[in-house]
Amino acid sequence: MGIILFFPCNLIVQQTEVTKVKIGNNYKIELKYENGDTLLYTSRAGCDVRKFTYLSENLKLRAIEELLKFEEDTSLCEFEVILYTTGYFKTEKPKQKVYNLQVDALYYINYLALSSAALFYSPYPLLYDTDNKKEIGINYQDIKNVFIIYKNWFDKIRKGGFVNYSYPLDGRRYVWFGSIGKKAGFKKYLREG
Repeated sequence: MGIILFFPCNLIVQQTEVTKVKIGNNYKIELKYENGDTLLYTSRAGCDVRKFTYLSENLKLRAIEELLKFEEDTSLCEFEVILYTTGYFKTEKPKQKVYNLQVDALYYINYLALSSAALFYSPYPLLYDTDNKKEIGINYQDIKNVFIIYKNWFDKIRKGGFVNYSYPLDGRRYVWFGSIGKKAGFKKYLREG
């Protein structure tokens, strides 16, 4: 006859969750991270999402993968287009005041992948088409084109990790509003990929 021993075991669950939440007539993306007793939560990109930049590479990759699923979601975001960084001296302000969840998802991705450099890379949650000189917050086709760029960029990150990579829109027709003409200054934080 054998003896069976039971050892208590604490299972620590580590997960990220990306959800869409309805607020009145609009929506917002919520990003949640859980690790045992630790719960990080944000419903607005910008300074609030910085705590997520310390997640493991694997959890960041999973969160970005979930955010890329918002490619077809044209629901209007609850938040208005505002400047998310302090000490930003560019005088030009955007005319567009609304953006959709597609843009919000890409904005979150910037913070997860670029950490504090995202404050300068994408100071507003608004894209800009440098060829047509127009702001992009809700234009489906232009945002769809940006998603294609981000997906290709993400494939490289997934294969090589968060080392030796560049900004998603570096050298492209589309940029983040407010970063126009300012892309070179932050490159030293990231290595070319």
